[in-house]
Amino acid sequence: MHALSRTLLAVALALVSENAFARGDKNGWFQFSVDGGATWLARAPSLDLGSDSGTSFNVLRGATIPVRDVSWLGGGSLDIRAGSKRESWFLPLFGARLAGADFHVQIASGQNVTTTLDQLMYSEMFLPGIGWRFGDTLSLSARPVYVRLDTSGSATDGHVTTDVSAGTDGFGVLGDVQLCVGDVFHACAFAAPTVMWMSGPDFALTFGVRFTLSPSLTP
Repeated sequence: MHALSRTLLAVALALVSENAFARGDKNGWFQFSVDGGATWLARAPSLDLGSDSGTSFNVLRGATIPVRDVSWLGGGSLDIRAGSKRESWFLPLFGARLAGADFHVQIASGQNVTTTLDQLMYSEMFLPGIGWRFGDTLSLSARPVYVRLDTSGSATDGHVTTDVSAGTDGFGVLGDVQLCVGDVFHACAFAAPTVMWMSGPDFALTFGVRFTLSPSLTP
């Protein structure tokens, strides 16, 4: 995975450099962004719980955690884009999103084992894609994304307490539309739908406010 990431980054930077520096001018730009907002999960999958502890906790293996009622999470992301001022297209490079929600669920299992889960975490790793700018205000992009959903907590049989966790992951396609004001510094409103396969077909929609910095590249 690391080798693939390095290869994709090298190709992306080569494409940007070819357009930005071919004429020895300052046409290239990088865009660094940070955002905050809400993520809505249309269908959060059930998660299989597991524990590596002693005999009394073996009843947790294969237990299913229903998380379908958890629809809203709050979080933020970091992202990097690059392109040339001579071109309308640009390259979303790499980034990541992390969102979480309180998740107070208690599950009673056999052998007097009780499991308490505290939080649900949703994460996305952004991979290189392609985008299009409509002037300096509106932009659209699409890119592949790695998605993961995790929860954690503890289980006890009244005598011993152990940590437990559950999770599932998958891949999908992330879209992004942002509407900005500003020059080098931008304030933007954005919406980012994600279509993915995570133990089944799933859909997420993230929206909120984004702040970006777009310095020019020097030859």
